[in-house]
Amino acid sequence: MNRLKARPFLDGGHGPAKPKAYAPGVDEQAVAWILAETVCGLLEADPRIRPGRTRASYWETPRLSERVATANQAGADIFISIHLNDNPSPRPRGLEVYYYGRSSTGQALADKMAAAITEATGYQGPVRVIGSPSPRYKTTLYVLKRTAMPALLIEGGFLSNRQDADLYKNGTFPGAICRGIQRGTVEALKHLGRLP
Repeated sequence: MNRLKARPFLDGGHGPAKPKAYAPGVDEQAVAWILAETVCGLLEADPRIRPGRTRASYWETPRLSERVATANQAGADIFISIHLNDNPSPRPRGLEVYYYGRSSTGQALADKMAAAITEATGYQGPVRVIGSPSPRYKTTLYVLKRTAMPALLIEGGFLSNRQDADLYKNGTFPGAICRGIQRGTVEALKHLGRLP
């Protein structure tokens, strides 16, 4: 393993065997995979970074424990899981970045990620940084607690909200959020001392 290169690990949440949020024309597991792959491509363009993936192909749906084990065994510097949100009500909207609630480092990285995504996208809705466990998730999100490295879980908007869902149907938002996640990852790696 080349430890001269920073090693972020990207996780496109869920998979075809375990679909989650859905809106007409927007499927969370498909969009999350595309976003994660796009971010990996952007990071690979930086010769200082060697990103890893928890899924080798679109058709894979590894268990959460397998995703975490893959990143742990690779000695990743940071784990970033990408999702899209939903709610029984169509009213909630917003971007969310979750971190392990007992980690001050995690909070600092989540703040950097949220700022980078907001700047890149110009998103006009609420952007929340949330420690896990939280009022919504009473138990700590598995990938945040079980990784050996700092981890973030990004919820890129509510598919149950028409304004958020429409962002993924056309226009520049998908590319912009990928650039935001890429920039946030670079800032996180700098904060961790893995990049100058």
